[in-house]
Amino acid sequence: MTIAIKAEQGHAQVSIQDELTIYSAAEMKQALFEALCQFDSLDVDLEAIKEIDTAGVQLLLMLRNESVRLEKKVQLTKHSTAVIDVLETLNLVAALGDPILLPAGEK
Repeated sequence: MTIAIKAEQGHAQVSIQDELTIYSAAEMKQALFEALCQFDSLDVDLEAIKEIDTAGVQLLLMLRNESVRLEKKVQLTKHSTAVIDVLETLNLVAALGDPILLPAGEK
């Protein structure tokens, strides 16, 4: 698991690398929750996620729910193909509420 956080004046760009699976869920949950508590808004870049399972989806849903509870803004951006596939399979695209943009040339 690799997570990079670039902060500026109450806002953070969070980039998740590699995987968002059960094997990294506990560590990732802690890092995401700390970032959410520390900043007023987060942009979470999902572009480099190569693998995601239901534990990863639960983390994204938890992040969304906690952002509402804490009255903070979270936006999921640059969804990878792996993320899109899982969200579509589980019919959760609308539940997360962020627009999914496909890079040119992809279905």
